[in-house]
Amino acid sequence: MTNKELGGRLRTLRIVTNLTQTQVANILGVSQPTVHGWERGAWPRLEILRGLAGLYGVTLATLLAEPARRARRVRRVG
Repeated sequence: MTNKELGGRLRTLRIVTNLTQTQVANILGVSQPTVHGWERGAWPRLEILRGLAGLYGVTLATLLAEPARRARRVRRVG
């Protein structure tokens, strides 16, 4: 998973749970610009990732899972 993919997932989960960046920041004891940074690709510390997973109601494994990739088409020759 790239930093950008994780950031997008964090943003999506925050929106789905109807939380603002400021609310997430207050709950986790960080600043709003820090939350913004995570959503733009900065990688949070492990303890923060655990807190985010709990806040958003997902497991850490789900939070960090590789996104599904589209299968490449293979042309058959002959």
